[in-house]
Amino acid sequence: EWSEQEKAYSKEPTSVLTMVDEAEETKEPEDKTAKATFRKVTEEDGTYSELPGATLKLTYDEGTSDLSGVEKVSGSDITKSKDNKSITWTSGEEATVLDKLPAGEYTLHEEGAPEGYQYASDVKFMVDEDGNLYEWSEQEKAYSKEPTSVLTMVDEAEEIDEPSSEEDSSEEDSSDEPSSEEDSSEEDSSDEPSSEEDSSEEDNSTTEAEKGNLLIVVYDEETGDIVPGAEVVVVDPSGDVQKYVTDEEGKITVNDTEVGTHGITVSKVPDGYTVTEGYTAFAEVEAGKTAVHEVYIIPRKDTTSSEDTTEPSTNTSQTQTGDAFNVIIPIVMIAISIIGIVVIVVRRKKH
Repeated sequence: EWSEQEKAYSKEPTSVLTMVDEAEETKEPEDKTAKATFRKVTEEDGTYSELPGATLKLTYDEGTSDLSGVEKVSGSDITKSKDNKSITWTSGEEATVLDKLPAGEYTLHEEGAPEGYQYASDVKFMVDEDGNLYEWSEQEKAYSKEPTSVLTMVDEAEEIDEPSSEEDSSEEDSSDEPSSEEDSSEEDSSDEPSSEEDSSEEDNSTTEAEKGNLLIVVYDEETGDIVPGAEVVVVDPSGDVQKYVTDEEGKITVNDTEVGTHGITVSKVPDGYTVTEGYTAFAEVEAGKTAVHEVYIIPRKDTTSSEDTTEPSTNTSQTQTGDAFNVIIPIVMIAISIIGIVVIVVRRKKH
């Protein structure tokens, strides 16, 4: 057999010739996906702490892949949609870590806020072809220049009105010892209700009557379509500010709100919709729980930007304010006629 190394035939004869094939080296494809930590937190004294109980939805908005290969590393259990375009989970005591997020654009949306907390704004981000993650800045209208691996969504606690000091003192006084009037009213309660109870019931009915409802509907200025996920700021007549997010039908319902003028401002709308942000419309809320006011915020199409409709009251007894006046006028005219006749008769008798 010829030896390529010695450049000569072997000195010893042989009867077996062997040919050897070597296996080719296979390179495994590099993992170009991203790993991200999703935090759902609340802020207190400048410190973030995990907020359990929020329903979150991660949507794969744009890209050539899907979320079928995404894996949960730690945190809450996740549920993938049938089309593998979205993942939902409920926040827990620790952050949720997801791996193998493919290249594309994403939106993290809060579908349900914990009791006592307001809905947070959406968090948008993208994963590039190299597996780097960049968060969207709504203020700069651009993705961050530096990559990140942690995405944080912050919920703010709802404002709670504290009772005044006078109410506190009255409650403390009433809890210490009952007054003699209360004793007597308790003794007489078996016979008939006291006047104080009657007045309290009247006060309660008056308070309920001084409340109204407000229905806000946000439309796209160009197409007239409803705008879900729009952030709206409502300022009531007392100056209290509340933030809301429109539902899937583009609506916000504010029940039992104060009577008077409410300021309504669209502060933020999702991408793909055209609504003037920062424009303030005004709606008048009338007394009565059955009164619902619809406010259509379409600044470019309607400068008044509001339209109020009141449902008919369920109370069938109505007072006609002109009835008494219409009865008084004929009585006065008859009285004047009688006086004139008497004067004429007296004068004739004198003559």
